[in-house]
Amino acid sequence: MKKVVALGIVIVAVLGGALGYYYYTTTSNVVRIGYQPSDHSAALFVAMAKKMFEKEGIKVETYEFKAGPPETQALAAGKIDVAYIGCVPAITAYSKGVPIKIVAGVNQEGSAIVVRKDEAGKIKDIKDLKGKRVAELMKGSIQDCMLRTALKRAGLDPDKDVDIVEMKTADAVNALGAKQIDAFIEPEPGPTMAVKKGFGVRLMDTGKIWSHHQCCVLVMRKDFIERHPNLAKKVLKVHVMATKYVQEHPDEAAKITAKQLKVPEEVEKEAMRHVRYSVDLDVDSIKMFARFLKQLGYIKELPDWSDFIDLKLLKEVAG
Repeated sequence: MKKVVALGIVIVAVLGGALGYYYYTTTSNVVRIGYQPSDHSAALFVAMAKKMFEKEGIKVETYEFKAGPPETQALAAGKIDVAYIGCVPAITAYSKGVPIKIVAGVNQEGSAIVVRKDEAGKIKDIKDLKGKRVAELMKGSIQDCMLRTALKRAGLDPDKDVDIVEMKTADAVNALGAKQIDAFIEPEPGPTMAVKKGFGVRLMDTGKIWSHHQCCVLVMRKDFIERHPNLAKKVLKVHVMATKYVQEHPDEAAKITAKQLKVPEEVEKEAMRHVRYSVDLDVDSIKMFARFLKQLGYIKELPDWSDFIDLKLLKEVAG
């Protein structure tokens, strides 16, 4: 499979106040899938390793992204057809006119706030992050939304009381070890890696901020579904099979994910225990995220849920 690392594809044209998108018509059996290098994409890694796409007659090109926002830019530009992506950037993209649909769940929870071990005695609660430097994946990511939620609940102003900086997960882990930051909120396996290396202490899993909150979702471009409905259904079928494999064979899934992400297998076995893999959607938490995004000013209007979330194909595939 062809793998292209896409660090940021910004090809969005503004025409008369509306977004104009470059529509790409995929060939009959080639699907371009975006993902991020974290445990949240384990189902995709398993599907590739077990050649599930090939067995369905699908050729796949995978595109790696640092975080959700640049992945949505690729969706907007028609550079990818399908994305494993956080529901927060997906909501933001849809609200800005990107023609996408959520067609299935990927995982719930799966990120954590980790503090430096030498600061753990001082940072025992979220309110203790006041005046601290905290790394997150990217503004507009699901980790950004979770961090701001936790800080606001603790009575802190995210923009004034905490120094929030953007870092890729691997960089955040290294920065914590080098004492360049006081804490981070990142997806697995970053939190487990910092703990295993001995310089990080897990302060709070995101599941403690919002229990069973939706994290990543499977998104497809509307034109891909409309022009290639059978292909879209096959992709979804593979996602369902791969997710079931992750659920039923956690050790093998951890081995595959460890190889893909180039981290120790024992780290993945522990890290993936903090992720709830499921094709089902927690729609209530997605709607809560949308309301919070509106409060933050990230979006102006709530999505048209009947259009944005479309589970018809999932019901056909999963029964």
